[in-house]
Formats: sequence, structure tokens, C-alpha cells
Amino acid sequence: MNEKITIGKFVKDYLEIKSTQLQEKYIKEKLEIKQYLPYNLKVGFAQNIVNCSSFDKNKNFKLSSTLRYLFYIRTVITEYTNLTENKKNSSFLDEYDVLASTGLLEAIISKIPEKEINEFKTVVDMVLDDTITQFTSPQIFVSDQIQRVMTIISKISEPLIASAVKSFESIDGKDAENIVKKLSGFIKKNNK
Repeated sequence: MNEKITIGKFVKDYLEIKSTQLQEKYIKEKLEIKQYLPYNLKVGFAQNIVNCSSFDKNKNFKLSSTLRYLFYIRTVITEYTNLTENKKNSSFLDEYDVLASTGLLEAIISKIPEKEINEFKTVVDMVLDDTITQFTSPQIFVSDQIQRVMTIISKISEPLIASAVKSFESIDGKDAENIVKKLSGFIKKNNK
């Protein structure tokens, strides 16, 4: 089993080799490919990809297909191979550009079984479809609006209730009895 290697180092070492045959040999020797990723991991990674690319920082539903593609490629590269991101010095976007511009992205992905790539892509698409359905259906929209209104009412009513309770604490028994009678009458009158 080959050890983990950063994408940057892998690309740098690859580019230092001048012969195409030696470059192929380098890829074969240094790159380790997982032939299968368990289904539950695919689902977990797919949920992460969709969540990161479907919601803004305020948790509002906002699709970003370009971000989803980038996260998908990052997951394929880091989960199906022994390559890792260099989290200190660059973003994955930089590493993606280097892999794509050198042809290594295509070379790496071509070594992963096509069936695996297709299955993982299908799982990502299914999770995305479910998310779109869950967050864009009319029922969900109405439910979210009701929840927002209830939250607002709750925030407004709590101080009012606290104030009313405080006021009632200072009322003597006879005044409280009169208030209860008036409220009971009001409720009976409006429930008819």
C-alpha cells in the first residue's frame, strides 16, 4: 500500500519526469486506486457534496452546480486514491486546475473503475434530487413559512406574557376574580 501523497507533490514529481513512459510508470507506482467504495460511504459523501453546494451560509436553499462538480471531483480524487489535499498552502480549486491542465485529472479518473464512477455519480444525483424535492415543494414552502411565523409569534408573545404575569402578580384576589370572569365571558361570547 502506497502512503498518502499530496496532490501538489504528486503533480510536481510527475512534471519533473520528462519521458512519457516514465511518467506512466510513476503514476502506476505512486498512485493507489480503490476499486470499490462501500455504498454507505458513497451516500455519506454524496450528502456532504450536496449540502455544501446547495445551501448558502444562512442555510437558505441555493444550488451551485459548479461547486457541486468541484466537490464531486475532490471526493473522487481523495477517496478513491491515496492523494490528499494540501490544506495549508492552497485550495482544492488550485489543485483541480493543476490536475486538469496537466491531463492528470483525466488520467487519474480513468484508472478508477467506470462502474464505480457511475455509481457514485448516480448516488450524488439521487441525493440532489431528494434535496431539491424536499426544499422546493409547495408543502415544504408552506410549512417553512408557518414555522417562521410561529417563531416570530413566539418571540413577540414571550415578553408580552411575561409582562402580563408580572402585572397579575400585583393584583389582589378580588381584581383577579373580576378579570377571570370578564375573560371567561369574552371567550364564551366569541366561541359561539
